[in-house]
Amino acid sequence: MQFSIVAVSTLDGRIARHSFQPTTWGSPEDKIFLRRKLNEFDVIVVGNNTYKTARSLKKRNCVVFTRSVKSFSVKGPLCTYVNPSHINLKRFFLRQGYEKIGLLGGTQVYDYFNRHGWLDEIFLTIEPLAFGKGLSLFAQSCRKAFRLLSLRRLNRQGSVLFHFIRSEAIARKSGSSGTRRTK
Repeated sequence: MQFSIVAVSTLDGRIARHSFQPTTWGSPEDKIFLRRKLNEFDVIVVGNNTYKTARSLKKRNCVVFTRSVKSFSVKGPLCTYVNPSHINLKRFFLRQGYEKIGLLGGTQVYDYFNRHGWLDEIFLTIEPLAFGKGLSLFAQSCRKAFRLLSLRRLNRQGSVLFHFIRSEAIARKSGSSGTRRTK
């Protein structure tokens, strides 16, 4: 399984001013990238607040994190609510046949996958804005190291798309073990 974050952030590292803010502040170029990228995933994982604020997610196969269900509850052909505290999420994804899992937010979703060490890559657009305060991409420090794989300027205003990949994944691709021996 591959777990990929797709997020947009301000210059000061905020993904939103508050839990119910939609990401309408992102650039049109980022929205184009987002729609194209989401089509590559078998399922999109979001928090309950993100699901409620992003109307376009109703048309996509989604797993929604919530504490309002015991383990999981199918809410329709494209929506399943799960309580990550009461379910083996990796087993759930395997049973559903999900290989490519997109993580769309918010902070609690990103922290969950980070805490378990499951993050493989991050697609992060930085928009030339500053909120001053708000929600961060992560509330906890990253468990795994990431390396910049690519960056692309999206527009003249300065929106930049970064693609980070977990350091171990780079080592596997290059054929090295990624470990160093010390004497």
